[in-house]
Amino acid sequence: MFTLEQLLEASAGRVVRGAADGQGTFSGGAFDSRIAEAGTLFFALRDQRDGHDFVAAALARGCLGAVVERVPPGVADDALLIQVADVPHALRMLAQAQRAAHPIPVVGITGNAGKTTAKQAAAATLGARYRVLCPTASYNNEIGVPLTLLLLERTHQVAVLELGFYVPGEIADLCRLVRPDIGVITTVPDRPVHFSRTPSVEAIARGKAELIEALPPDGTALLNADDERVRALAPLTRARVVLFGESPDA
Repeated sequence: MFTLEQLLEASAGRVVRGAADGQGTFSGGAFDSRIAEAGTLFFALRDQRDGHDFVAAALARGCLGAVVERVPPGVADDALLIQVADVPHALRMLAQAQRAAHPIPVVGITGNAGKTTAKQAAAATLGARYRVLCPTASYNNEIGVPLTLLLLERTHQVAVLELGFYVPGEIADLCRLVRPDIGVITTVPDRPVHFSRTPSVEAIARGKAELIEALPPDGTALLNADDERVRALAPLTRARVVLFGESPDA
């Protein structure tokens, strides 16, 4: 949850259309007009398609405004549009500001298999005692993770986030944003899902290790003792290492 004022401050954007009430509040962010929820702010990102072409559709679904690089056609004159130089960067800066404003513990989870299940299990366990922020979808990349951070509220006590890996340096970059306190690595199997995008299984394991490398000295790294590649990553972290699994020393 965030305000227009917070968005403008973080993104260096400006209101180019619609009301400019800085106290206007958004419940979160959206980038897909087909599933955008009422009360959110739409970010016109470019991927296979240009999000600017779907601003009107997002507003029709109840989005309270849109972050754009240019004024798109077919949008009502009274629609709230915030213009920025670069929409992905604006999203990142806002998410960074939200994380700084909510210095709660963050659990980061990665692995080539089981990370979504582990995320859900961790959130359910912590939820018995704390108010947990945990995305229902697998929002684990440079778009999904910032969007998740936009959901932070003052009442949240801990966040559980899934961090995906496709290329070297990606998890390290996400960690600079989320600043995890606890890191969990599930598995690195012999034939990973994303093998075609990286040169070797070892390179994938090294990419996953970026999570525990980012942990502070007083953090905790939870490593799967039953996976030799994951277990071998222990020396790469400054944090306390806790092994889990069926191995005798777990």
